[in-house]
Amino acid sequence: MSDKPQGKDFEGDAPQMKDSNWISCDDLDIIGGSGTVTITRVAEDDVTFEGGREEHVYWVEFKETQKGLIINATNRETLIRLFGKKKPNPSWQGKKVELYVDDNVQFRGKRVRGVRVREHKGGT
Repeated sequence: MSDKPQGKDFEGDAPQMKDSNWISCDDLDIIGGSGTVTITRVAEDDVTFEGGREEHVYWVEFKETQKGLIINATNRETLIRLFGKKKPNPSWQGKKVELYVDDNVQFRGKRVRGVRVREHKGGT
């Protein structure tokens, strides 16, 4: 006799098995590689990542998903170019952007996949 839980059949896509608060390339792959989202707010806090690394980060939250997008240097520059330097809350709120997967991101000296922000083709 086993004490193993019975569970239920998992019905989602494999990338959904990773429990994370942050939007990843896997999340975008599920919806075809890109998607339009609406900024609801910009937030900041100290965050502990996998492996115990702690960092003070800024992120963007969106109407369409519960996951946030950590603002790296490249995405910060894009958001500033699109919406300006003035206080993101409230000036970026309600603005639409497209999130997409970039296969040529440099991270710690390696080429990796990353989530990038670009102008929403339907306007802001």
